[in-house]
Amino acid sequence: MEKKPLTWMNFPLPVLVFLSFCLLSLASAEKKTYVVFMGKSQKPASFDDHAEWYDSSLKSVSESAEMLYKYNNVAHGFSARLTTDEAKSMENQPGEAVSELVIGVLDTGVWPESKSFHDDGMGSVPKSWRGECEPGTNFSSSNCNRKLIGARYFYKGYEAATGPINVSRESKSARDDDGHGTHTSSTAAGSSVKHASLYGYASGTARGMASRARVAMYKVCWLLGCVSSDILAGMDQAIEDNVNVLSLSLGGATTDYFMDSIAIGAFGAMEKGIFVSCSAGNFGSRSVYCLQLCTVDYHRRCRYLGP
Repeated sequence: MEKKPLTWMNFPLPVLVFLSFCLLSLASAEKKTYVVFMGKSQKPASFDDHAEWYDSSLKSVSESAEMLYKYNNVAHGFSARLTTDEAKSMENQPGEAVSELVIGVLDTGVWPESKSFHDDGMGSVPKSWRGECEPGTNFSSSNCNRKLIGARYFYKGYEAATGPINVSRESKSARDDDGHGTHTSSTAAGSSVKHASLYGYASGTARGMASRARVAMYKVCWLLGCVSSDILAGMDQAIEDNVNVLSLSLGGATTDYFMDSIAIGAFGAMEKGIFVSCSAGNFGSRSVYCLQLCTVDYHRRCRYLGP
């Protein structure tokens, strides 16, 4: 299993808050440390600067709330000590709670009927979004909503290598016939689903790490695997569509970075200010060394690069 990213929640302004787990052991029973991310471009004109806006936002939640830091470079926002109720009250402030964050996932596609992609309570699709919901086999534009805001598929490299796609065996569309893409995209940004369980066990609420973020699926993996030319085309289109994050739980054979299509695409995305999250394998160390580096391919095989 890959390491879990930090949990995100959606707030107005827009404000994104996640619990700083590393400080849980120091937090009292009453208050915990939260990091609050503010949309820099969303500062109301009534405030002279961002610091004044941050202070006002915190005071609107609690007059006694303690601000620890203000962030101006690595992020825009602040950290503060809040009770659970204070954090929730921030979420329930007047105004439309809209997440502008769009996570582009490159994988085997998506099963849009999954409850993880319901759009209950979500606002309008971000105006900055330039993507599309492409129709195809077993998939129509109506399968998208305010949660799943984009779905595309890339197959030319795959067909060039394996021949025409047999639509009786797999959908020539963004439809997920494997399940892996639905799994990874819902892990990253699945909506909250109550009363979820594993055959009646561990009942609770299932949700993704950024449950209020939008999802855009770029299907680049098919029945026989993923082709580099399709992966690079998917990354290129995701950047054009204006995603904020790229998530790739896939990989291939080891090669130099300057020959690795994913590395090249990730570097290009980084230059555009897009955060890229790539998988690093599904296995732990197989030797006396504490750390092994590896890459995982579509069929979950891991090739070690060395200690």
